[in-house]
Amino acid sequence: MIDYLHPSGWFTSSIVEVSEDLNVKSSIVEKTLQKLKKLEPLGIFAENLSECLKIQLIDYQYYNEHYEILLKSLHYLPTGKFKQVSKLCNVTEKELFKMIKVIKTLNPKPAEQYQQDNILIDQPDIIVSKSEKGWRIDLNRSTLPSVDLDEDYISEINDYNFDEKGTNFADEKIGEARWLKKAVEQRNKTIVKVTAEIVKKQVGFFRHGLNHMKPMILKDISDAIGMHESTVSRVTNSKLILTEWGVMPLKNFFSASIASSEDSETHAASAVRETIKTLISSEISGKPLSDDKLAGILNKEGMDVARRTVAKYRDMLNIPSSSQRRREARLQNFVSG
Repeated sequence: MIDYLHPSGWFTSSIVEVSEDLNVKSSIVEKTLQKLKKLEPLGIFAENLSECLKIQLIDYQYYNEHYEILLKSLHYLPTGKFKQVSKLCNVTEKELFKMIKVIKTLNPKPAEQYQQDNILIDQPDIIVSKSEKGWRIDLNRSTLPSVDLDEDYISEINDYNFDEKGTNFADEKIGEARWLKKAVEQRNKTIVKVTAEIVKKQVGFFRHGLNHMKPMILKDISDAIGMHESTVSRVTNSKLILTEWGVMPLKNFFSASIASSEDSETHAASAVRETIKTLISSEISGKPLSDDKLAGILNKEGMDVARRTVAKYRDMLNIPSSSQRRREARLQNFVSG
């Protein structure tokens, strides 16, 4: 569950999505989430700002029906509608200001204090690095299976004076061990072969980053190396690759294409999503870019993307709409101010 935790400490994924990813019932995810919300720091695993503050207010024994209404009316506070909010909460403005003062002592982002950069949580299976001759591909032997046979012990077994039944049994098991060793070695060679072709076709990414990812499907790799698509799919499934740009699933290199607005080469959908993510992360706080503006910027950069496509990719990235980002920015500034 911690893999679904936002850097702020909020749980922003849907219950259905997590249950499908973990292959468990939604009810189990829900029960687990409720237990996780009782952990420290207070407010961790809350599903939004209001719940995060509510958990803390309950623990500090401040929470009551007035605070309940206030938490539902937080979006009014940055606009200065204190008189309206005080009426909603059925308190005087003086009492409201005291309540707001309490709110400002709470932590809206309980996990922020634990953030560290460049923490490698998952060990990569494949490591790609730059060398003098081009690109070097190494397998992480600590994550991938390997089979080693003790040839001295096998020689002792072969020299032992077994009866016919024992000899047949020993030969059978030694044969199975050698077959397993060969199969694992062949699998690892296939991983290297597939990765080498991915590096060849996605050299722009390895040199410059995710914005330079090209459209690519399984068939592109399978045709190039003379293997079946299902083989490539099995090899890339659940494998992590370490590059200069961090650790990522190997399957992320396969992405649909987006047409170019300049009649040049197409763009990978993953590259478009990364560009959207970068643009939004660098926007001025309180002045978020609308989907229309994002589409306009992308088109100027040669990516023929409609507003609805931007909205779709933004949702896939779990990024709120511009209006919601604007409200959240005002609210965060107000609560933290």
